[in-house]
Amino acid sequence: MVKEEKPKEKIPNMQFGSATDHILRLITEKPMTSRDIQITIGRTREHTSRMLKKLFEEGLTERDMSTKPFSYKITDKGLAKIGVARMAPAQ
Repeated sequence: MVKEEKPKEKIPNMQFGSATDHILRLITEKPMTSRDIQITIGRTREHTSRMLKKLFEEGLTERDMSTKPFSYKITDKGLAKIGVARMAPAQ
């Protein structure tokens, strides 16, 4: 008996725009380190650091440089880019 192998579906590469949106959505709930983001998106360290640098320079993320690896959290500008409104703190 011969087993037929099904061809594996190719997963398309994320375009840069969707990759940045994906990263912004990842850090919406809680800050993440660059290493955590790298593992989650499955890209190289170089690729991840370039994307995070670009997001930081555009003001979409904040970078905590007191830790190694750096920790990133989303800004109000980043939330606006992905269409999420920040909830006002309850008083």
